[in-house]
Amino acid sequence: MKIITDFDGTLTNIQYEYDYQHNVLMKSLLEVCNNDQALLDSIFEEVVEYVDAQGDQHGWQSHGRITAFSDEDLFMRLSAYMACLEGWLRHGHGRVIQIHDRVKALGHSLSTLADHAHQEINLAPLCDFNTPEPEAVTAIRSLLAQDYEVVIVSNSPASRIVKKLEYVGLKPVDHEANPSAQFRVRGHAGKFVLDVTPELVTFGSRQVDVARSGYRAIIEQERPHAIVGDVFSLDLALPVHMSCQEPKVYDGLQLYLRMRSYTPQWAVDCALNPPSEAAATLGLLNHYTDLESLLRRNR
Repeated sequence: MKIITDFDGTLTNIQYEYDYQHNVLMKSLLEVCNNDQALLDSIFEEVVEYVDAQGDQHGWQSHGRITAFSDEDLFMRLSAYMACLEGWLRHGHGRVIQIHDRVKALGHSLSTLADHAHQEINLAPLCDFNTPEPEAVTAIRSLLAQDYEVVIVSNSPASRIVKKLEYVGLKPVDHEANPSAQFRVRGHAGKFVLDVTPELVTFGSRQVDVARSGYRAIIEQERPHAIVGDVFSLDLALPVHMSCQEPKVYDGLQLYLRMRSYTPQWAVDCALNPPSEAAATLGLLNHYTDLESLLRRNR
């Protein structure tokens, strides 16, 4: 039995890394605000309130379209805040106009500041807070011992993930080195990359663009029995749709939404109320150690 699992936010708890990125970014923004903490607080409070109130209008973008919504992931939320601030700067909106000249003097965008802050995460030493959670390590060891095939499919570089897994005592291989290994990592998966032509599918209260030919090719190549991820739009929307398109091919496919404190209610509702024509089953995964029993129960 083969399992495709996401890495960041699924096997790891991204709260620590998010806090780290947030702190680095706030220091940079404070400099942009000429060390005026009150100004920074007022600007950031305004953009947080604005973006969080309409999560369906903001998010990670590909080809100018939303590929995952801002309320699905902590990093996406922070990125959406910066993108919104840039829009306000272009239109001279509110308090943001006060930092227009200083942002222009930077020579790059606010989103670039966010990208730099995110890169700082990858430079941080490996520790218990930025590597897989103990329960995920326990679960993977058990799955491998039971002869499950575990394939980590991530947007991150495989080398980064392999190092983090080795830190906690696991021994994966890069898919490129051995595509038939029992425990391997497929990095740079591009789950977020949208095709030029949109393909919008309604899931509950949201329309998700499932035009992701790169991710589709991976699923078609791997033909997994189960897929696990913490971001519905990136990890699960496409396989749900594929099971609607080809029910005979994907009959019995199990999909699990890894629950986190930031998981939006609309995504939970989608997992609990899948399309009637979907051949795949959907469920919630509160603890990674629950996965093995769920797989057996729903086989």
